[in-house]
Amino acid sequence: MQYRDVDILASKSVGDAGTETIDLDVMDPITELSILIDLTNGGSALTDDTPTEIVTKIELVDGGTVYSSVTGAQAVAAYFYDAGRYPPHWYDEALSAGQHITIPLRFGRFLGDPLRNFDPSRLRNPQLKVTWAKLSAHLTAYVKLGVRAKILDGVSGAGACLLNQAVRAFTTAGSGIESTELPTDYPIRRLYVHPLYGTEVPPYIITNFKLDCDEGKFIAFDHDGWAMVEEAEKQFGYGQVRRNLIVTTGDNHDTQWGNCIAAMLAAGVQGDIVSGNTSGNRACLCYTMTHAGGAAAAVPTEALFTGCLPEGMFGYGFGLPDDPATWFPAPAYRKVKLLLTQGIASATCTILVQQDRPI
Repeated sequence: MQYRDVDILASKSVGDAGTETIDLDVMDPITELSILIDLTNGGSALTDDTPTEIVTKIELVDGGTVYSSVTGAQAVAAYFYDAGRYPPHWYDEALSAGQHITIPLRFGRFLGDPLRNFDPSRLRNPQLKVTWAKLSAHLTAYVKLGVRAKILDGVSGAGACLLNQAVRAFTTAGSGIESTELPTDYPIRRLYVHPLYGTEVPPYIITNFKLDCDEGKFIAFDHDGWAMVEEAEKQFGYGQVRRNLIVTTGDNHDTQWGNCIAAMLAAGVQGDIVSGNTSGNRACLCYTMTHAGGAAAAVPTEALFTGCLPEGMFGYGFGLPDDPATWFPAPAYRKVKLLLTQGIASATCTILVQQDRPI
């Protein structure tokens, strides 16, 4: 078996917003697709507006069948849960700076998995659709898009792969329990819950998680929000994100982690001092000081953030990661419900599953 990297779409300039449809007309199985996004900041410094945020939808389709649909942030988070690290990135808040993110879509239990991969030759018209819209802080006419595939030579298509699919999105209330039926057509390897409301702490938005099968016949878990954070820590560990910030005392900057446990900040201006406090939050509260003791403004800062819950998304794995026989047997139940207790109103909460699906 050998890997072969193929540019399905060579990096090119695209409009400030739109949808690009890319034909996946390769005959060998794909173990990973990578979406490459480049952009340039406008003429003033910005806060937090990363290239990941501009990708509003990534779809894998065949005619009218949608096999996978996620946002850029959800795909980045899912990659962390698959690979154990944040994908290649360059996040920079400086004026006129370039930014980049590689968003991998992994189809197997690991890179090069011969038993789980995406085989386009089994479909009539497989396509990747990427939808984006640049933010106002980004320079007009400077968005670039590319797609690269890591292809397996010498391996037959597996006939099944791991696919992430959004089940439902809803707007949270300040209290009460929201019930959602999960699909029972295929086994579920992982469950993801992505509550998003600015830089609010995810376990404050969703305060309890309960997975109920056949009206109480089997309860897979019943955890409060912080217990779900601990489950993510135990199962998947911590990751790191590097960012270049422009910091003024009192600023809050997104760390890309729903639960950031450590922040290392270094000023890029001689004589200035920068520090930050996360306290397990998603945002880092930053402080600056000049050598003379006064507050400094707009200090270029190198930041390294360590945490879990990438992009604020909870992840919960079932069974042994590499053993399909131990994954959650959703088809064994007539009804599987996820019950989410809400704690903060007006958040957008998306429920996703990673299913073991035939192709």
